[in-house]
Formats: sequence, C-alpha cells, structure tokens
Amino acid sequence: MANSAIKTSTQMTQMHHYQAVSIVGSDAVKTLQGQMTCDVQKLAISATTPGLLCDIRGRVQIIGWVHKASQTELWLITHVSAIGHVQARLRPYLAFSKSKATVLSLEHLVATRPGNEDPTAGCLDLGFAKLVDALAVDPREQLDLESLATAQLEAGIPELGDTTRAQYTPQALSLDQAGFISFTKGCYMGQEVIARLHYKGQAKQTLVLLHHPETTDLIDGQTVCDAKGVKIGQVISTMNTKARMCLACINKRALAQPPVFDREGWVLVKSFSPLGGPSH
Repeated sequence: MANSAIKTSTQMTQMHHYQAVSIVGSDAVKTLQGQMTCDVQKLAISATTPGLLCDIRGRVQIIGWVHKASQTELWLITHVSAIGHVQARLRPYLAFSKSKATVLSLEHLVATRPGNEDPTAGCLDLGFAKLVDALAVDPREQLDLESLATAQLEAGIPELGDTTRAQYTPQALSLDQAGFISFTKGCYMGQEVIARLHYKGQAKQTLVLLHHPETTDLIDGQTVCDAKGVKIGQVISTMNTKARMCLACINKRALAQPPVFDREGWVLVKSFSPLGGPSH
C-alpha cells in the first residue's frame, strides 16, 4: 500500500524521547476512537489522555497519549522508537478516511515536572511529566533525559521494544490501573479480550519496579528468576538510568512470599497493581 497517507517531519533533537503522529481531518476522531483504548470522542479540546493501541488478541502494541488539539486534529504521542509502528498500524485506516497524518517532532517542547500549567497553552500532560513550550519555561525547571526516564519508570509506564511489543495484555502491564483504558467506550481492536479479563478474569501477572545494585547491564527482554532459578517474569523496560532500575512483568504468585530475587540480585521497589483479587 502506498505511503502517501503518512508524511515524516524533521528528526527530533529535543531533550525528551517523544514524537507525535498528528491526524487531521473530519474523520480524525472517528479514526482514533475505533483504534485506541481511551475514549477519544469524550476528550475535551486541549486535553491529553493516556491510551493504547492493541492487537486483536488484546496485546499492547503502542503505549501513548492522545491530545485533542481541535475536533479535527488529534495527536498520538509516543516514544520515538514506536512512531514507525504507529504509522504501520494507522496507514490502512487513513487510506479510506477523510483524514491524513503527519509525524511531528515536538522539538519546540521541553519536559518539566507536573505542575499547574494551563492546558490551553499547548501543554501535553503525560502524568509523570509535562511537555511545554520551551520559551514559556525557566530552563532550570526542565527535566534532563535521566530525570525524565526515572520519572517514567517510577510511574510504571514502560516503553515496549522488539522483544516485548504485542506480548502482554494491558492488565499484565498494570496499564489498566494507570488509566490507559476506558471500559465504557465503544469497540476498538482487542476490546473483547481486554473487557473479558477485566470483568470475568484475573491478571496472573503484574508490573513491578525493580532495582539491581550490580554493574551488569540491564537488558529489555531479559529473564527474571526467583531464588531457585525458576523464571518468574521478564524485564519490560530499562531506559538506561543511572539508578539501575527497570520495569518487569512478574507472576503475581511469585510475589506472594518474598524474598524471591536473591539469586539474581534484584530488589523489589514496588508493584503497580494489587497482588490478589480481580484485575479491576
């Protein structure tokens, strides 16, 4: 299929990891409403909400945020490494819609800690940080890449790579607990699986924040074992922070009787969803 539906802007140079796909046209809301786990239709103008793109099996492909610039322009903000996946996912739907998409570098924005900035002033609220116009912020308030990555890890928002993309449900990554899913909106890809797990099932895994005190490099996708050497999970996102922290998807049963990480040297910092009871 031709690539005319997507245009690419200049390479990003800013001190954060995010780009956006801007979808403009009369079908912009309709297009994303049928794809995202968040309720795009009810989103207020100038507001930003977390949301996911999942596959038909209910596995998470893209973690991002939707910003409604106007009723005919939406931005899907995500990590720069996922932009190509967003393009591939939306291209078939854009080809038959009255909307087009362009990649935005967001190079005019800088990351700051959450505050009281007016959302109508172009602020993109990611929860753990805000992207605001560089000219409107004191440079001393800006977050460097290390601080931004640490804030995202501590908020329990992973970045998915080649080894972890489309492998886990939102519940297994505790993203339902972080507000990435609307359980009252209409259909979207993967909704049946996600809703069934929410109302009738229980996620067997949860997202946790781990610390590793040793100097060995942490790698996305590496196995996490218990004290007996049995696999109990997988590292989802490291983000290469000096604090040597990572997010991992761990079997809840393995967390019921700590300590479980003695063999590998892992230290459990916190869990992002309840270790028992329904996933909702």
